[in-house]
Amino acid sequence: MPLLNTAQAYGTLPKILHWLLVVLLLAMVISGQTMGVNENIQAFHEILGKVILGLATLRLALRLAAPVPRPNPAHKTWEVRLARLIHWGFYLSLFALPISGWVMVSAGDFAMTGALPAWLAPYALEPVAYSTHKFFKIALLTFAALHSVGTLKHLIIDRDDTFARMWFGK
Repeated sequence: MPLLNTAQAYGTLPKILHWLLVVLLLAMVISGQTMGVNENIQAFHEILGKVILGLATLRLALRLAAPVPRPNPAHKTWEVRLARLIHWGFYLSLFALPISGWVMVSAGDFAMTGALPAWLAPYALEPVAYSTHKFFKIALLTFAALHSVGTLKHLIIDRDDTFARMWFGK
């Protein structure tokens, strides 16, 4: 299996980044929902957001540097277009969420793991960053739900190789 994508298959590195981001995003959602319980959870959430931002940057760089495998020829045009739209929505969310969170905690002056400078995150930005963070959380969860439904459709109904292409056996 190649390290990077080819026109025929996803590479090992993009697959690792995909599944690592799945796990980290689950941890992020859980920690975000339980942040009020313990201030250590907020610090964990902030650090995780910065890690996700770094991994998203790497993932996008790989996506731009290496071709994405061609879609399954059996997929309908609308399925291919919807999948592309969802994937680009994921990328947008993977950047907007951690950046808006970082601005939000920095502008609110309660960043625990390194605030942005005040000229990048003045207090007036806190409500805008909060709203943006909340919007993209909902967007990311929506994209994840649509992505999962599409994957299950291909796995259970169509019985094609869509899931296998992103898993480690193919």
